[in-house]
Parts: sequence; structure tokens; C-alpha cells
Amino acid sequence: MVNLYSLFHLNSSFSAIENKDLPKVIDRCYWPLLNLIDENNLCLNIESSGSTLLDIYRIDKSWILKLKKILKKKNCEFIGSGYRQIIAPLAPYELNLFNIRKGNLIYKDLIDNKPEIAYVNEQTYSKSLINLYKKNGYKTLIIDWNNSYSANQKWNHKIQYYPQKIIDDYDNSINIVWNNSINFQKFQRFIYGEINKKEFLKNLKKIKNKDYSFSLYGSDAEVFDFRPKRFFYEKKENLKEWIKIKNLLIELEQNKFYKLVKISHVLKNKKKFQFRNKETITNSKNPIIVKKQSKYNSTRWALSGRDDLKINTFCWKMFDQIKNKKKDRSWTKLCDLWSSDFRTHLTDMKWRELNNKIKNIRIKENIKDFNYSKCKYRYKLNDNNENINISSKNIFLVLNKKKGLTIKEFFQKKIINKNIFGTIPQGFYNHIDYDVDFFSGHFTHEYENKKDTDINYNFKKYKIKETNNSVLISAEGKDRRINFTKNIEVDFSKNQINFEINFKKIKPNVLRLFHVTINPKIFNSKELFYATNNGGKKLEYFGLDYKNEFNHGDRVSNIVSSRNCLGATEGKIIIGDKTKCLEIVIYRQFSAIMPMIQYKKIKNNYLMRIFFSASETDDTYKSCIKNIRSRISLKLKKL
Repeated sequence: MVNLYSLFHLNSSFSAIENKDLPKVIDRCYWPLLNLIDENNLCLNIESSGSTLLDIYRIDKSWILKLKKILKKKNCEFIGSGYRQIIAPLAPYELNLFNIRKGNLIYKDLIDNKPEIAYVNEQTYSKSLINLYKKNGYKTLIIDWNNSYSANQKWNHKIQYYPQKIIDDYDNSINIVWNNSINFQKFQRFIYGEINKKEFLKNLKKIKNKDYSFSLYGSDAEVFDFRPKRFFYEKKENLKEWIKIKNLLIELEQNKFYKLVKISHVLKNKKKFQFRNKETITNSKNPIIVKKQSKYNSTRWALSGRDDLKINTFCWKMFDQIKNKKKDRSWTKLCDLWSSDFRTHLTDMKWRELNNKIKNIRIKENIKDFNYSKCKYRYKLNDNNENINISSKNIFLVLNKKKGLTIKEFFQKKIINKNIFGTIPQGFYNHIDYDVDFFSGHFTHEYENKKDTDINYNFKKYKIKETNNSVLISAEGKDRRINFTKNIEVDFSKNQINFEINFKKIKPNVLRLFHVTINPKIFNSKELFYATNNGGKKLEYFGLDYKNEFNHGDRVSNIVSSRNCLGATEGKIIIGDKTKCLEIVIYRQFSAIMPMIQYKKIKNNYLMRIFFSASETDDTYKSCIKNIRSRISLKLKKL
């Protein structure tokens, strides 16, 4: 028999559902699910966050008691996830650890269950999740097949019908059961009446191998017989959709070729089409895997929404304040604020409630402004018509005044007496598609089919000041659409350069900062890599080669402005080879900007750039006026 497995995801914090409607959701969505299992003896799987179970218990204790009773009958399996639906690759390790542990405590307390299978939140996966979940007793993760396969097209497509084992950079491994976003979207469309049964069953009927396991459904329970009202075109309620689901599942169960099973049963199938070697799934082009089509990517929860940048910046500030404390109450509040549902189709009422929560939490600002004094380090400054040159015993920096104080060259002479990053001039690549100037240290701002950049500014007026350990160049730019202050600081004590930019009352669609163009002669191209943290304690490493060209900032469509970003959850990104690396630090107490990388092999050279986004667009994006202050630092280090 072909194993059919279905998972219904329960989320009382669904962004587009008002809190006052939760009793209605329990009545129309959660009770029909339990009754479907109990009255028809159907084998299904239920996943819920710990906070959702608490919400249900507060409103209707009998539902929790019913779930507990059904789980003991063993024709239903409970799948874990955590206390809150948090995008783990975008959140700090300590918070992720607390979130999973708190979820497990709630599962034990309310339903006397200790799940060993986890449904990855929003199906957003990075390598770091393996160790995070294993530390908390999980042996299996459920992640999206379609995007994993898209990132690894060498795989045999039959792999999706079998459980697999994946590995991280430190030889930690875990089992994988695949969720299929195309299948669950078709399931929803069939139940909604958008496609007929024949079209829905088309993929299923192609299966002739009885060893296969087929992902029938793996998504929201709240979208049947209830409408969260995210979109104006959603159909009306009272469509008796749970009856339609029941009829479909009973029909499949009665067909002797199919069998509805628990997900743990799928794990027992260890026949053909296992990975030859344990796979990592993610790669430099796809460091974070997400569910569904390309319009869904990690920037959805990092840089879009009503004001993801504001929420995430506050969360990082709060994390910085409590990270050395052990009070559960503070960590629970932070988990609540880091919930993915605050970052997508949030209702007006929920947005007001969120802002009130933020106002009621006191955060000590940890931003130190420049303390001007005489610099104790010796340096030379040459200020001519075109450039500002700053040189010391170890550092040499050239700023282009005519191009917005962009960086022409940056040397750290004690490590290597070569330009590390700066401007690659037109004609360098001798390729018509890349015969332009590639600058460093600038921003680009897109809004209403217009594009602003500080490259267009000829800074004739600027200030040069000293601190105890550094020299600071500061300039202001202003026109009808944009008002900003740009600071470049050379820190002689740390042998690094700091960029800072402060926007006043900007209304961005797409705002990308601090572009850094790597000198292709500085690193060994055969050893080139980047590394960062994506929700875990340790760095994730990604090799770069000509077969894996990409740009995380490429548009998906006119609406969706980018394809991916890095979590950089310890605030660092490293680009290098076996002997040296460029270390870039993000100061998220200023602003929770997110790094993106572009890599392209061009003849015998390569183009590699890293930039930092403060705003991206997608279907969740809502424009607003804001002040944005951001800062990064860069330095070369030996390995």
C-alpha cells in the first residue's frame, strides 16, 4: 500500500485572525478536525505550537481533553514545533533553544506528550536546526520537498517518497520526512472548489510503487470553513469544507491501494532511493529554504510586512538586554514578539496591540555616539579635488568625493598589501553585461519607479573629525525624496572601517545599504567561501564556485523584490579563503538590516558583492515613513 500522510497545522496566532475570533476558529476548524479523526477512525497528524494549545485550553478545555484522549488511541500523532512560530534561521540561538524547550514543557503539561517529530516553523530551514532540535529530543524534522529539490536538482525526484537523513557542517544528522507544498496547495484548491477531484488526484494516481509515501496535506487547519481574510478575493464561509475533506479521506482509505498513516510510520520505510551520502540541502545560493513558490522567502519575515525592520530591531535590542538573564517571563515575552505572524498579513487591531506591547517594554539603548577628541594614533590625510586619502602604519583608505564618498581602495597592510574591497572600474571584466563601475560603501533606494543613490552626490562639503582612536568623515545629503547623513570611520585601534548611515523620514520600498565589492584578486577563487550563523550556535559554511552563481537580491517579480537573505544571527558574516577572511559585523542595536550576497563567475575572474537590506517588498509589504539608522564594521583577519 502507498502510505498517505496528512498534517494539519494549528496556529491561534494566525496573522489575519483577530483574537476575538478564536472561539469561532476552535468551533469551525479545530473541533471538526478532532471529530474527523475520532468518529471515522482516520489516521491523521496534528501539529501545534505550545502557545496555540494554551490559547485553546483557555477558551475550551474540553478540546484539549479530547485531543489527549485521541492521542492515547494511537490513530493520531502529535507533531511538535515550539512554544511560538518563530523563524529560527532569523533568530538568535539562545531564543530558539528556549522556544523549543518551552514548547516541549507545554506539550508534556497539557497533553502528556513528548513529540520526537518536529514540523519546522513556516517550513523555513537552515543547517543549524539539526542540532537545535536534536538537543531537545527530536529525531525527525518535516521540511518542504519542493524548495529542497529546487536547490538540489541533481537529486532523483523519487527521493521525495522516502524518509532521508541530512547532515550539518559538524556531522550532526537527523531524519527528514518531506512536506510537499504543491500537494497541499492542490488539496486546498480542491476543497475550495477551484479544481475538480480528477485534477487533484492526478499526481497521486501516477504512483504505482507501493513502497512510496505520499505527502497529501501539510498546512493550516484554519483555512477550512473559516476565512482569515488576508485577501479581498477569499470566498465566503459556511462551505462545509470539513465534510468534503472527510469524504475525500474516507474514499482514499477505502481504496485498498492507499493507507492513511502516522508520520512515524513513514520513517519505517527505508528501502530504495536513500541519499548515497548524508546531504546538507542548503547551499550558498539557498542558505535558507522556505516553503511554496519563490515569492515566499526569508525576507518575508525580516524586511517586509507592516514594518518588519522596526519589530526586529526592537527584538534584537531586547535580546541584547536579557541574553544573560534567566527569567522565563522576559524570554517568553521575547518569543511572543518574535512570532512570525507579526510580520506578514497583520490586522490593524493586532498591529496596534503589538505597538502597545513594544511601548510597555523598557529597553536601555546601547548606542554610543562618536566621542570627539584628539586621535592618539599617527595618520596622514590627503584631501584633494577628487579623493580623501587616509593612511597609517596599517591602513590605507581612499574615498571618492565625486561619487558620494564611496570607497576606491581599502588596505590592511600588515595582513596583505593589496586592496581588499573598493571600486572595480568599467572595463575590468571585459564583458558587455558587466562593463560598468562596481562601487563600495554606497546605498540604493527604490521608491515609486524612482531610484536614489549617494553615488550621484558630489560631496564638496563634509566634516573631518577625530576621536581618541579614529578619524571620522561625515557628510549630509538631501533632496526632495531623501535626507541622510553618512559617516565613515577609520578605527586605528581595531584596524577596521565602520560605516554608518542615518535616514530621516524615508519611505522605502527597497533600501539596500553598504554595498561591498570584493577585489577578485584578494582571495583564492578555488577556496572562496562565506560563513554566518543562521539561528544556530556555530557558523554555517558555504563554498562558492562557478556552478552556483546567484544574487540574493534579484527580483522574483514586480511585487517581490528579492530571493533570499542571510540570518547572520550572531551579527557576523565572513568571506574568505583558507588563509584570510573579511569579517563584517552588523550592529543590530542600530537597525536589524539583513545581508545579501551576489556571486558571479566572469571569464577568469568573479564578481562578489555583499550588501545589506533595510526594506524589501512582497505581498505583505505596507509602505510607511520611518527613520533608519544603520551601522556595520569591516576588517581583514588571518585564519
